[in-house]
Parts: sequence; structure tokens; C-alpha cells
Amino acid sequence: MGSSFGRIRRNRVEKGRYREGESKERLQAMATWRETFPWISDEIPDIADEAVRAAQIAVAEELAAAILRLHTHRTFGELFSTMATDFQLSDLQVDARYRRAFDQLNVITLADLAPHQLWELTDLRGVSQRGAHLIVRELILANLITPRATEDLAAEAESEDDSASEQAAATVEVSPEQTADLTLLARWRWLIGQQDAPLLRPLEAAPELILHARERLASLPASALLTSAENLAEVLTAAIESLGEREQYIMKQRSFADQPCTLDALGDTIGVTRERVRQIQRGAHRKLRELIASRPAGEFVAFLRQRIEIPTPLATLIAHYSALGENVAPVAQPVWRVLDVLDDSYEVADGWCASPAIAAAKKATGERLQQLANAQGVVPISDVWLGSNEAQGRPAWLADWLTHLGYTMRGDYLLLDT
Repeated sequence: MGSSFGRIRRNRVEKGRYREGESKERLQAMATWRETFPWISDEIPDIADEAVRAAQIAVAEELAAAILRLHTHRTFGELFSTMATDFQLSDLQVDARYRRAFDQLNVITLADLAPHQLWELTDLRGVSQRGAHLIVRELILANLITPRATEDLAAEAESEDDSASEQAAATVEVSPEQTADLTLLARWRWLIGQQDAPLLRPLEAAPELILHARERLASLPASALLTSAENLAEVLTAAIESLGEREQYIMKQRSFADQPCTLDALGDTIGVTRERVRQIQRGAHRKLRELIASRPAGEFVAFLRQRIEIPTPLATLIAHYSALGENVAPVAQPVWRVLDVLDDSYEVADGWCASPAIAAAKKATGERLQQLANAQGVVPISDVWLGSNEAQGRPAWLADWLTHLGYTMRGDYLLLDT
């Protein structure tokens, strides 16, 4: 890529391709490439004469091509993180037919466009690959001219740091009594030569004062250390309420409804085409997934996927993680239902949860039973295990799962249809 920059730059300069109204001083005041696009700094060369508009156009052309080839999964907010968020997309120097892409996405400023991924632009009707290239190129050039003010970026970074500091400072509140117990137990560990042992590991023998201190610490509920924190229902509620009014309406009436409205019906209600409804719904799904993934709740969702590699009753999951049964007010659905809609990597159906899907779990179980069965189609239940880990593949509900699949059990044996 770098070898062609000099030749293209010289050609553009010789042809004098500058925009009218741009003074040399203004061009010289533009941010450098590496400052403007820090996420791609290793992919672009140093440009000695970057103040020259023709050189910038040449680089923008190749950078736009590289972005469309390698970074379609990124959001516009990631790609143009240093650009003024109030930039009006209508100011871009592109044909009107390509500018209509912003109408399809229902965006006006860069802030509106920021959560959308690049592939959404290329997927729009009437936007050719060339059109997407021109839009990206002009955004790159506009970013050089209208970067976000340095003080704004610094203030944002400081705000994020303050927020993180406040969160860290508010993580736990240890009472004087708990501090005394911790100190007492730590001193005892040091005294007996166990200073590197886990602090709350059971003690075989110790004075009652030490044993009671350990018992008090081991029995502390989370609420004793953290008086308040967001739970899953609150995270999902906040994420949904962050959507636009039209996005919330479509999600509630279609994605989270027990009897979903059709695209045509929703389009008639809000005055758009069925294709536009589909685009809004897809964009809202993506926004919610990204918002959830960026919070601590994302860790639980990732854990849940692993947890239900073994088919698990929904009631069992709710018993272990009661937040799954709490209501998400904006869509009037329980947490588990909202997560099931948003995450395609697992499925909840007929009271069972499985990853990646119930049908896949049924197939895997059937194939394993066929392997274990003798010539008469009899399988000792003690030989049956689920998932990829035999040691963890015999849950208490194994028989319930096999019964749910329709298999017949007689005592300690399972009978296949032969």
C-alpha cells in the first residue's frame, strides 16, 4: 500500500485537485493522520507534506479502500473517534443518491451514525460499493478538517477516569468489625506460618476467637460489603431505555412480544416501509448487544453460554440465578427472555436451555446414546453423560432431560427404539 502513495500524491498535486475556499493556513492546521486515526496508525505511512490537500485525498482514497476491506465490523464511532460528534452528515461532499443512505439509517449527525457498523452502510439498498467508498473517504477528509477539540477529548477521558475511580472506590464498604476480623485472621495465618494460604481457607484447629472471626467473614453476604450495584434487570432496562422511541416500540412489539407484529403492520403504524422496520430492528438489536457486552453483565452472559453447554432446566437456572426471573419493565418480559432474544448463541424452549440450540443438544444426545447402546438398544444410564466434559456431564436432571426427549427408562436402563 505504501509504495503507491508517493506516485499518487505527485499526480494529485500536479493536477491541482484542491477544494475551493480552503486556505493554506487551514490545511496546515489539520490534525495529523496518526492523531486523527489512532486505531489504524500502524497501517498508514508518514506523510511529509500532509498539509497538501491532494496528498490527503490520495491517502484518504487508499485508507477508505483498506477500511472497507478490513474493518467493516467496526462502528463509525470507533473509526472516527476523534471527529466532532455534532458534524452534520449532510455536509459531506457526496452525490445526493449516496446521501440518502443516511435517511435509510435515520441519522443526521456523526453521533447518530456512531453506533452503526460499517457493514450496515454497504448493506443498504441503492448504496453501491463505490458509494460506500466515497462516503467513507469524505468522512476521513472531514475528520481531518473538523476533529473534536483536544479539550473535549481530554474532558471525556478525565470523565471516564473519574467514573472508573468512583466505581472502584465504591466497590466495597468494610465495617470496623469486618476489618478487625480480617486483621485477626491474617495475623493468625502469619503466626502459624500460613501467610501465603488463602485467608478464608478452613482451619483445622485454632482458638475460638479466630474460628469465629473466620466464620463471620465466610458467611458475609454481598450486601454487607456492597450496599448497591446494578443487577441484570437494571442493566437491560437502562440499555432498552437508551434506544430511541421508535426503536423501543419496534423491539417491544416485535422482538419481545409473545405474538410479534408483522413488519408490514409496524411499518403502517409508524409510517415507514417494512424494509425500514427491519433495519431499525436489526440496528436496535446490535446496540443492545453492544451495550450489554460492555458492562459486567456481559461477563455473566458469556458464563451462561458455557453453563448451558449441558442442557439445563430453565427453572434450575432461575433457582441458581434469581435475577433471570426478574422483570424488565420497558418490554414487560423476564430477564431470561430478553437475553434469549438478544443472544443467538443459545436457546430457551419448552422449559429447557441449551447452547447453541435445543435441536443441536437433542441431536448430540441421540448420537451419544446410539454409541452407548448394545445390540438390543439398551443403555445403562450410568454410562450416559452430556456435553464435552464427562466429569461434569451427569447433572441431577439428566433423567429429566432424557424423558423430555421421549426416551423410555426402566430402572437403571434406557431403552432406544429399535
